[in-house]
Amino acid sequence: MPRASIATPRGSPARRPTGGPPRAFRSGCGATTRSSFVEWLREWNASTIRAHTGFYGLDLYSLYRSIRLVLEYLDRVDPAAARTARERYGGLMTWEGDPATYGRAVVTGSYRAHEREVVAMLRDVLAREVDYAARDGEHFLDAAGNARVVANAEAYYRVMYYGGSASWNLRDQHMFETLEALLRFHGPNSKAVLWEHNSHLGDAAATEMGVRGELNVGHLCRQRFGDSGIPDAARSGTSSSRRGSSARSASSITPIRRCRAITFTPRFPTGSTNGSGSTRRARYAPSVTPRRASFRAPTPSRRTGGRDRSAAER
Repeated sequence: MPRASIATPRGSPARRPTGGPPRAFRSGCGATTRSSFVEWLREWNASTIRAHTGFYGLDLYSLYRSIRLVLEYLDRVDPAAARTARERYGGLMTWEGDPATYGRAVVTGSYRAHEREVVAMLRDVLAREVDYAARDGEHFLDAAGNARVVANAEAYYRVMYYGGSASWNLRDQHMFETLEALLRFHGPNSKAVLWEHNSHLGDAAATEMGVRGELNVGHLCRQRFGDSGIPDAARSGTSSSRRGSSARSASSITPIRRCRAITFTPRFPTGSTNGSGSTRRARYAPSVTPRRASFRAPTPSRRTGGRDRSAAER
């Protein structure tokens, strides 16, 4: 699942997440590697006086876990708001075993959409930011993020049945909004490193994705941050990936093909993200260790975007 590591400008106490990682994170692609990284990161934060680093989820597939976390937070800080949240979220709980079925029921007209309720809950949480954040800013950040997941995931499971680019765009827009919220919270000098599939981090406007009307996190980062925030697509020279055909299917380890050292000259037409219509040269070279997408000084970027629709996402 797409994730972000955020380096904060000031050293704040590292807080270990409670309740364990989401099911998709525990069993999904790279779960063992990332769990080891999180443990190492916690020890690093505890031992250094320099800026600490957090590890955050960006995706919206944790609908019902996010509902429970919002309720747990409100039970602690605002019991009256927690009662309201239970009423508003109640209509979604019937579909906890398979949220996609909720979307199908709404699209076919056999069940009422709960968009109004979940959006109202998100607005209420954000409206109380000053009061809630004053008690514990980082816990409020988690609660607001989870309320955002609920609102956007509810919409996602409805629009996915219409086909086209709507569900993809909603998902990547959600991830980008989450990234922006994290950077705002940690201050103007914070930095982010994104771990995502190339289809999320490449520039959608420079590939066939743009022709289909699709955007992605990489494209939105270029629009928002300009040259100071151009992600370089993640890649590795020799590695393997644990993947499954769906979130509930058994996973297997698949070798990743070795990169080939090639030079190519893509041409971007006038009006594309390149903007100038000029020829740009880039070089792919195999690397021993993975290079993660990061916001840093501009470098020749690898423009990728094609995605394997048959793979369990990312």
